[in-house]
Amino acid sequence: MPDEKHIEGSMYHIRVKGNLDSKWADWFEGFVLTSQDDGETVLRGTVADQAALHGVLDRLNGLGLPLLLVALLDQLHAGRRCPLCGQPIAFRE
Repeated sequence: MPDEKHIEGSMYHIRVKGNLDSKWADWFEGFVLTSQDDGETVLRGTVADQAALHGVLDRLNGLGLPLLLVALLDQLHAGRRCPLCGQPIAFRE
């Protein structure tokens, strides 16, 4: 199991079944929400630690949205495209 330092400030891509429009963006602070034509939503953003990640997952659970995928992306992915949404991956300093 990775330690807290390894995941601190890590970027995640999360896919859920159901569409979340942009009005939910404030509730998922720091995440970009992208609704897909297939009825799924991709959330892309950076979390400070595991507690913050669990907070995001708890919010999704509270909305009753089935979780389809949680993917951790690291610096090795910088400059590439997200395998989930096709958008360029950029890391904040």
